[in-house]
Amino acid sequence: DYEWEEKLPDLMEKAISAAIEQSNVFKGVAKSSDLINGDISLITEIRRFEVCAVCNPRFEIEIAFKVVTSTDHTLLAQRVLKYEEYM
Repeated sequence: DYEWEEKLPDLMEKAISAAIEQSNVFKGVAKSSDLINGDISLITEIRRFEVCAVCNPRFEIEIAFKVVTSTDHTLLAQRVLKYEEYM
């Protein structure tokens, strides 16, 4: 058995934050733990995460994203992304 040093939600937060920063779409990106109030917030939910190394080795993940206003949580956009790759 193998165990990652970080929990999956923490790894995902780092990856998503880095991707958003590199897109240069927004002035800045902050994590909720930074205690900075922005205009919009990104809410993520990991719905599925599976790694199968025994059968046909594959990696599968499904994440739901919602963009809401920070003040009243009005939904601005939402999308569910699914990714699967055979190793």
